[in-house]
Amino acid sequence: KRHFARLNQELGVPDIRSLMLQEQRQRKRWRDNVQQLEDKLRVLIAEERNVERAATGGGRLEALEKELKQHRTDIEENSKRQQRLEELEAERLAQVTASAAAVSELRLK
Repeated sequence: KRHFARLNQELGVPDIRSLMLQEQRQRKRWRDNVQQLEDKLRVLIAEERNVERAATGGGRLEALEKELKQHRTDIEENSKRQQRLEELEAERLAQVTASAAAVSELRLK
């Protein structure tokens, strides 16, 4: 208490502790206010992004159409590969069947 009394006298204020507490409360109010404003700003930024996304919905449609075209191309290429593999499988089966017949014929002799 004597310490604060001496500070009061040196600084020429009635109660330095009261002023310090008042200043702390004021700083807390400012921090709270800044935090609230930052929260509002984040909400507004999120809303702005949502509006931009909604406004560029046509761009999304174009992207989906491009993706669809690519999928159709991939399906077509895969169908061709599948057909070629089936042809090769049929050829190999014919070769195996012919080889099996030749082996059977040799065994009979």
